[in-house]
Amino acid sequence: MPDLNKPQLHRLTVAEIFKLLGTREGGLSPEEAQQRLSRYGPHVLEEPSHYSLIRGFLLQVTHFLAILLWIATGMQTEFGKIARLSPRVETDLSPLQKEITILALITSTPLGNDIFRTGPLPAWIFGPLALGALVLFFAEEIRKIIVTRFTNSRAGNVMQQAGTS
Repeated sequence: MPDLNKPQLHRLTVAEIFKLLGTREGGLSPEEAQQRLSRYGPHVLEEPSHYSLIRGFLLQVTHFLAILLWIATGMQTEFGKIARLSPRVETDLSPLQKEITILALITSTPLGNDIFRTGPLPAWIFGPLALGALVLFFAEEIRKIIVTRFTNSRAGNVMQQAGTS
């Protein structure tokens, strides 16, 4: 069978496509059809295999997104227990940041890709993500500046009013 991936079929003329496929406008002659049948075999679709409910359930439970939900639920539960049981435990990362870290390890490392049957994320995805993170960072910093100035100016007005009364 000719390799259809190499030429760009949309750029070829009809005559060139017929030549590439070894046919003509009227179709194959009975002799040519018999030759191709003997060379390539009959054009028959394979019967689908029997669907197993257990296999289907296992495929759904072990799906990448389902596993992420299992991990997120477990992390949230365990971190909640740690926070309630030991108030002295101080972590630098919030549970959400820990979940994001685990997601990054799963999607960005070969081991995570092998375990969860995923592929690495293409590099272009990180540009918009980084831009979005920078926008959120600067928005939060601006919010902090506004809140600090507003709070300080109100506190000054209150102090001045208290001193004059």
